Amino acid sequence: MGTTWIPGAERLGSGSIGGAMDSPGRPGRVVWHTTESSAGDQAFDSVAQYLTQIAAQPHILYDPTTDRLGQFGPLDESARALRNDGSSRTNRTGRVCIQIEVLARASRPFTDCWRPGPNFRSLMSAIRSWGVPDTFPMGGPARTAYAATNRDRTVWHAEGGHYGHCHVPGNDHWDPGAIEPASLFQAAPGSGGNHARPSGPTWTVKAGQTLGAIAAAAGVSLGALLTANPQIRNPNVIHPGDRITVPDRNDHETAKPANPAKPHRPQNSQIGGKTYGPGGRGSHITTVGQALVARGFGGYYRIGPGPTWTDADTRAYAAWQRSLGFRGQDADGIPGPTSLRRLLGGGIHARPQTTPPFPGRAAVRYGARGPAVMKVDHALIRHGYARYLTYGPSAYYGHTTRAGIKAFQRAQGWRGTDADGNVGPITWRRLMR
Repeated sequence: MGTTWIPGAERLGSGSIGGAMDSPGRPGRVVWHTTESSAGDQAFDSVAQYLTQIAAQPHILYDPTTDRLGQFGPLDESARALRNDGSSRTNRTGRVCIQIEVLARASRPFTDCWRPGPNFRSLMSAIRSWGVPDTFPMGGPARTAYAATNRDRTVWHAEGGHYGHCHVPGNDHWDPGAIEPASLFQAAPGSGGNHARPSGPTWTVKAGQTLGAIAAAAGVSLGALLTANPQIRNPNVIHPGDRITVPDRNDHETAKPANPAKPHRPQNSQIGGKTYGPGGRGSHITTVGQALVARGFGGYYRIGPGPTWTDADTRAYAAWQRSLGFRGQDADGIPGPTSLRRLLGGGIHARPQTTPPFPGRAAVRYGARGPAVMKVDHALIRHGYARYLTYGPSAYYGHTTRAGIKAFQRAQGWRGTDADGNVGPITWRRLMR
């Protein structure tokens, strides 16, 4: 039995917010939200009262600037911060589904400026007491509202760990923003739930564990673990009670190279007759880059993914590999079949998105209104210029859209009348990548 009431947390409201979980046999998980408000004691009290009034209470309210922690209800019952996914009650999924509202805004990741203290460590200790592993099964939270598209129902129901609100099926928010997952765990050192080292040459899978987490805990690479377990057909699907053979640390590709000063690192990979990594060029490279952006790793691109593999692709892909639990040489930024299939959802050679035709200058200039303007606003969000759209994406080309376009044009190196804030054919083509 895990912790139900966190020591030191303030009791908020009546203490009763939900009910029993619908699927207590599934792994436990945590969902991170942001309140889209300021922080501080006044905001804390106001938000707590508001969430109670509208009956949308999470389990936890946390102020990252003061380490103040409040709790609305017991962790072993459901909260009210998520929408249902059709008939699936997302608030009641898993052994626990711990909802955390952080006093912050998605556009300004709280891990960039927070001050975690003893209350945060108590929170993480309570989370781990339920066997929730220190992992984000769907990767890091979305970096922009446009990138919040990774809501895999299979992963949500099968894998325990930490999720952003942006990851939950049936929901359309993009919070908590581009927080740094590693910072959450580093701020509260601990065992991470299910990561204890096995006592023998086999590992019995427990609820919430992933192959990546097991490999890391056992001190071997994910590739070595898969090689030692040919019965595993899909590395993303394991079940509680499965027995995993743990290879010796010196077996397979984990053995030390003859020249440790110069370990072998593949320059690229050949998958399905196509080159991925440095030297790769073609629409399949654009597809990978677009998928990385959609998964929340677009911050590595200055302009956007293109048909030629660049260092930005390598760094973004390495971050994607790390989010899956790969470490060391297994997270070198060079696509392999397993990580690529996971990224593209099974379609390694899915067709890239086509650029919509230029609608004409009159449709995408200051004062215009229509669906083309909405495309422009969504493209600005995708490229990282959401901060200019203070009223959100819309079909009206006002001063906020013009400011975002000017910034985008200046990032292309354009100046003067070439960065006038109106969309021409070249701006459109680059914007729609």
